[in-house]
Amino acid sequence: MTTPQVPHGPADGGPGLGALQSLSGALTGLREAVGSIPIPPRRQLLLTYETVIAWLADHRPSGGTAVRGAVMRGPTPRGRIRVDVVFLDASNSIVNGPDGRPCGGQFVVDVLDDELSESFGTQRLFLVD
Repeated sequence: MTTPQVPHGPADGGPGLGALQSLSGALTGLREAVGSIPIPPRRQLLLTYETVIAWLADHRPSGGTAVRGAVMRGPTPRGRIRVDVVFLDASNSIVNGPDGRPCGGQFVVDVLDDELSESFGTQRLFLVD
């Protein structure tokens, strides 16, 4: 599996709208990669920004390779919201665990709180440094 490269910073067009659109395109393959995350999706009614940030802090992989998180949303076939969270390294590649699978998690929810919704804006994803 090839790991998508994600633009981030002034040298590659970030962090403006153009960078987020490029990031969204670069992570289109993320859904396939995230399907191999060993942690089953957490199913809940409401997902808050605070919960996502706490999850990133609590599940940061050891070894120091993860420098940021990528948070991506999309619909589920049953009309719920799927939020995928993965860790990225300094070159904006998805960090894999010792088993070769992406380090990350998934949430399947009905509603995003206002702060999380605002973080996405009109985009499908955002980065957390």
